[in-house]
Amino acid sequence: EHITSVIQQFGAWVAFTDVVADTHEDPTLSVLTQLAGEQAARTKEQILWNMMVAGTNVIYSGSATSRATVAAPIDSDSLRLAQRTLKVALAKPITKMLDASVKVATQPVAPAFVAIGHTNLEQDLRGISGFVPREHYSNTTLLSEYEIGKYEDLRFILAPHFTYFAGAGAAVGAGILNTGGNADVYPLVIFGQDAFAATPLKGMESARVVVKNPTMGQSYEDPLGQRGFLAWKMWYAATRLNEAWIVRVESAVTAL
Repeated sequence: EHITSVIQQFGAWVAFTDVVADTHEDPTLSVLTQLAGEQAARTKEQILWNMMVAGTNVIYSGSATSRATVAAPIDSDSLRLAQRTLKVALAKPITKMLDASVKVATQPVAPAFVAIGHTNLEQDLRGISGFVPREHYSNTTLLSEYEIGKYEDLRFILAPHFTYFAGAGAAVGAGILNTGGNADVYPLVIFGQDAFAATPLKGMESARVVVKNPTMGQSYEDPLGQRGFLAWKMWYAATRLNEAWIVRVESAVTAL
């Protein structure tokens, strides 16, 4: 079976002048280049997140039966149901076994599925009995600098750019983060191997960054060489390959 996806072009640019190039004491161009690279990488992550969060395999926290009825924070029951759902579908864990060490109070980390979501989920996840913070891993190798810990066969990566659905849940009180009196709904996307794929044109390093310095005499449009720019561009597409191997837990978040 062939699974298709439409590849699209993404990019951005920023202009600067000869005044900055000639007189500014800071390495402005180096900073702009770094920011452009970060923007390209963040764009890729956002494309992947938008694709993953639109999956059809979803679990709602508490007694909710739809996004509009979500009112409860995430709990162990939801996380265990997500693990069972993936295992029954024969999804393969992404990580390998990490051995225990002789360090005091460290724990081995079993093969695990990866769970990603917004940073506001952190306090509720840490409050679940059995949650192991990353500093208690027996091995210091992390999946990401944003990894916060594990629970059973799940490892959690949280970042503020993994968006949520503001005010999309049920009417709630002051104890739940809400917009307009309705609970904000936070998706936690959990997946196994080969659940989705990304296709950057020209390979993994598909984003191309180009700098045009202000230079006199190169064009009629700018004969004095007063204008320059920095630009990046890439072609990218991402798609889910198996809906059964990617599951989304939608929950509310406790107000602090």
